[in-house]
Amino acid sequence: MTRELVIPFVRQQMAQNQLQPDLSAAAFLKFTMLCKDPNYTFMCDLIFEILDAIFMYRAGVRCGIPKFIVAGRAKYAKVWSGRNHPLYRELEMADSLQLMRMPAEIRDFCARHCFTQPIRQGIHRGSS
Repeated sequence: MTRELVIPFVRQQMAQNQLQPDLSAAAFLKFTMLCKDPNYTFMCDLIFEILDAIFMYRAGVRCGIPKFIVAGRAKYAKVWSGRNHPLYRELEMADSLQLMRMPAEIRDFCARHCFTQPIRQGIHRGSS
């Protein structure tokens, strides 16, 4: 779903500034605030609300703050327990298919500007 938010932004920036597109977080925030499409606005609100809960949960786990863990889980409890539900499996498959069908330039941009660091195989927090 997040790619559905990023692709229109990248296309607009590439169309406006072909030589030096502004692909910063500030430009993306401005783009989302000025967007008039109600579906896009709804998706932004939904995604950012869920991301807020994920970040809160992650901070609680990493720093050992139980209140953050509980708050993060409570924010999206239905999604939390529905991981094995067929509907969520279908959504994950649709997201994977969307990634494969994405134009190569957008897919390459997403690969280069990933916000997470890859985890080395077999090394997890707390293991020796």
